[in-house]
Amino acid sequence: MNIFSPDKTKSSNNFLLSLLILSLSISLISGLGFVKYFGYSILLFWLLLNFRSVPEIIKSSRFLQLFLIFSLWCILSSLWSISPSISFLRSGFQLFLIFSIALIIRKVNLNYNHFSYSIYLVTIFIGASLIFGAPADSWTGGNAKGFMGAFHHQNSLGAIILFLLPILNFYLFENYKKLHAAKLSLLIAISLFFLITLFLTASRSAILSYLIFLLLFFAFINLKKTAIAIFILMTIISLSLVFQPTSVYFKDLVYKGRTHFGESRFLVYNSSLQSAKNGGVIGFGFNMSDPDNIHTEIGTTKNGFYQREKGSTALALIEETGVIGFILYFIAITYLLCQILTEILSQQYKNLNTCNVSKRKYFPFLKSIEILKEPPTNINLISPEESITGRNKNIFLFAIIIALIIHQQFEAYGVAPGSQFYALFLLVLFSANNEMK
Repeated sequence: MNIFSPDKTKSSNNFLLSLLILSLSISLISGLGFVKYFGYSILLFWLLLNFRSVPEIIKSSRFLQLFLIFSLWCILSSLWSISPSISFLRSGFQLFLIFSIALIIRKVNLNYNHFSYSIYLVTIFIGASLIFGAPADSWTGGNAKGFMGAFHHQNSLGAIILFLLPILNFYLFENYKKLHAAKLSLLIAISLFFLITLFLTASRSAILSYLIFLLLFFAFINLKKTAIAIFILMTIISLSLVFQPTSVYFKDLVYKGRTHFGESRFLVYNSSLQSAKNGGVIGFGFNMSDPDNIHTEIGTTKNGFYQREKGSTALALIEETGVIGFILYFIAITYLLCQILTEILSQQYKNLNTCNVSKRKYFPFLKSIEILKEPPTNINLISPEESITGRNKNIFLFAIIIALIIHQQFEAYGVAPGSQFYALFLLVLFSANNEMK
């Protein structure tokens, strides 16, 4: 019997990807941070096993090529870095993550099943914490402004929900008619539980980003119904503010116990903005902090090396890698987003052509797409069901990437390769890139 048969290899690949996501998720729990290294060992194993495929994937992916240019600029920044060894090691680790994740996603199509173990386990940990009140600081730890359960911080719990909840939402959106009643009820319950927990964390960045995800996703699916839903929701929220409990919650959520909105973040952003200006064209070096902008309230010095909380990925990019690094990073991301958007609009035209040719007059902006130059009989190459499913998946990917980029402007893990969220973000990016082939 061939132990390396295609079916067994595919099954092993799926299992390894599920383990990777699970290890990254549970390592966010206090005391379990070391588990993420198990995930990194999976990536190392995968890279060593498939290293010969690296030139092939570079050649076949324009997005990867653009992202590698940014990554190589980060490595180059070690030449003028305040701490060359740290910049070199961390930018090298970033390169390792990019190659290994690009390779694993090339072999495995990322889907709900890979996240399901994490969804169930995170649900269990949150539920146990709420029921048993453990750990003791589940409401008073972190910034003491919301529920964090057994996780490191309210924002950490909010962030992992931001990754998992949209994936669960999309799975339900696509499969609610096919699922058994018991499983459907369970997943809807978990989805609502995650949503309630997200608001309990009072993590404004995660809540805002999730709402933006929903807005973008449903606006592409049905703009008219989305506009009506937003109007109804805003009306309900406005009316609910009349009642004291709701009014107090929203006030605490917005102001976080401060006198002015954003006061808790003002020092972080002000400091990052000043450091970004000082970073100039080439920056201070990857993962470095401006040595002339020291604030002990938001930074620490260890072994003579100062590192500061930066808040925004965009500002951190300029501070560390300069304007050049910032431009290179967002060229790569923008290229991918434009690819997805073009595919969405192209698929929209195919659906219109299949269903009702006369509707094309409502989409004049699609004339820029090359596919419109073909005769209608040559355009409908796939069934309407396949086209709609593919379009919905691309809409989901577009919406979640935008939501995560916005989230990174409040939690700067976009320049933190050691963060679990950076690896999860790369999984989403390369999954989207894989769909464009």
